[in-house]
Amino acid sequence: MNVLTPDFGIEINGGKVSAFILKSILEINVREQLDVGAAFTITFQDAVDTSTGNFVLLDDPLFSPGNRVLLKIGYVNHLETVIDGEIKSIEPEFSASDPPTFTIEGQDHSFDYLKKKSPMYDFKAMTYRRIVEKIAVDAGLTPMVDPIVPSGPVPLLRKSGKETYYEFLMALAADTGYKFSVDRKKLLFRRPGNLEPVTRLRLGRDLLAFSPRLRDTGLFKSIEVRGHNQQDPNEPFVGKAFSSIAGAGEEKVIDDRNVLSRAHARAIAGAEMEKAGYTNIEATLNSVGLPQLR
Repeated sequence: MNVLTPDFGIEINGGKVSAFILKSILEINVREQLDVGAAFTITFQDAVDTSTGNFVLLDDPLFSPGNRVLLKIGYVNHLETVIDGEIKSIEPEFSASDPPTFTIEGQDHSFDYLKKKSPMYDFKAMTYRRIVEKIAVDAGLTPMVDPIVPSGPVPLLRKSGKETYYEFLMALAADTGYKFSVDRKKLLFRRPGNLEPVTRLRLGRDLLAFSPRLRDTGLFKSIEVRGHNQQDPNEPFVGKAFSSIAGAGEEKVIDDRNVLSRAHARAIAGAEMEKAGYTNIEATLNSVGLPQLR
């Protein structure tokens, strides 16, 4: 049975590469970073066509910068797409004693639109969900957005000229208690309880080594959110959340968020407290090849 036989597949500009090209691959590296996107390098062994004097692969326009690359890795009959990007550069290497090689380098461009500088923009009379969907479509991404509370139109929500759309969406996620992420041409804006399935690893089977670390920094005794109440400026919207960890640190006050109601303020405070708790435990691990890990 070949279920655990490592395998990979590559498409360039929408077409599968030939078996000859696949056999010429010496090394594939994929690096994924949270909030940055994925980058890749693929190294090929080349040769010179004695009839023309040209390199067999290096001179092929298939490897030109700008070409789209779809890279899948995993096991036979079970491949996962890990890269949907484009070639950014090509680097040949020549040696007097070894065959010529070259490396193509590229990256997923899902974050380009979201992270570039952009002018101020006012979203008028739009729901939070419609705002997120519009940004996703403008970025060339497929929106996957859960219904967001409040569900009605917001009179005005402004993205300042000092923040990127990525920063704007991160702030909106914090305000609503949602989780925002980008994964392989998809923009996800999900309720915490509606996230992707959890991948469970077992020590000795999937997990080769595991090293957790417990920290007490970055924790707060309480987080209070205060926002302007346009109808009654003397009565700001205030919401507060308290830590369940005994001996947690200082109190934190947030007063720079767009708050629509007291319930909204409480939701923001709760989301910020939950996010602060994520820093309590960190870990590093080594596992067998699991391409479904993101």
